[in-house]
Amino acid sequence: MKDPPPFFPNAATDGVRDAAGILAALLRIERRLDALDRRQTSLEALVASAGSETRTVAKQVNQVRIAQNAFARHSARFSQLSRETKARVFAWIAAASVAKFRRLSREFATLIGSRAFADACLSCAALAARSQALKTIDTIETPLDALWWNHWPHNFAEAYAELALTNVEKIDLQVAVRRLPPCIDSLRALTFIKLRRCGLSGAPPQSLANIHTLTHLDLSENNLSGPFPEFISKLSNLQVLDLTWNNFDAGPIPDTFMCLFQLKEFYLESTNRTGPLPHWIAQMEHLECLYMSDNQLTGVIPSCFGNLKKLTQLFLNKNLLEGVFPIEMHALELKGFLVDLDKINGVPEHLATIAKGYE
Repeated sequence: MKDPPPFFPNAATDGVRDAAGILAALLRIERRLDALDRRQTSLEALVASAGSETRTVAKQVNQVRIAQNAFARHSARFSQLSRETKARVFAWIAAASVAKFRRLSREFATLIGSRAFADACLSCAALAARSQALKTIDTIETPLDALWWNHWPHNFAEAYAELALTNVEKIDLQVAVRRLPPCIDSLRALTFIKLRRCGLSGAPPQSLANIHTLTHLDLSENNLSGPFPEFISKLSNLQVLDLTWNNFDAGPIPDTFMCLFQLKEFYLESTNRTGPLPHWIAQMEHLECLYMSDNQLTGVIPSCFGNLKKLTQLFLNKNLLEGVFPIEMHALELKGFLVDLDKINGVPEHLATIAKGYE
């Protein structure tokens, strides 16, 4: 075993060194039990089929019994230690190994799953100093960061967020993280999330709706799925929302999104949206960019979209929209524009020229 780190001033007297040794022995024995069980199973099958190797099987069975007794003995010793000592041991061994110990016994699983244990364990890691300085997450710097993004037990992820990430204002990652931690709302200073092409899958956590300070949310070009995240409508301070290129269940643009009246950029390309373009979009007076391409939107382009005086980018192509382009929109100063010209009639020449430039 390595020497105790500086945060164990009384390691020689408080049982920490002994506890760490017990834990290491438990894990070695548990692995040995797995190997012996597999060997025993194969030998028993051999005996049943050939009627031989009986002596070898008996030897293996005895080894399993010895290992089981040793495991029980070490587990009993560890159970007698205080919660604080156990927590300090886990911080010493490595946070990445914590989850491995949950399988050793019900007592371990209960202990490791508690928030009090996670707080005690991570408080040994001197995270407060880093928390004060960290404003932006743009890389995975430490093993603890990697654990937070990828399947750390919830109690540890929540404790880590509150101990190490409390002052984070911006997340801008370009690496695979596969998921948004469910405790993302523990980052109460957060205003900006950009996780484009980060390999996200499954449904985004509903805890996102609790980050009322958020002004920028970009989860585009991932593999998010399941029901369309209607809870995002609770983020009334959003100015940029980008969910493009995800595989959500088919359905309409939810009417609850009319609450996002601060939006300047609204991107829902290739998100399986169906039904008509909602008229309430015309009430988003700050809207500058509207991207709804590559969906199954139907009906006509609402004439009230002519009220979007700040709109400079409008992309509605690859949908089932048809009819006449509203005359009320002819005066909009669009710099980017694309609709299906073979389905939409009456597009003014200057906008048709812009649209043909994207073909």
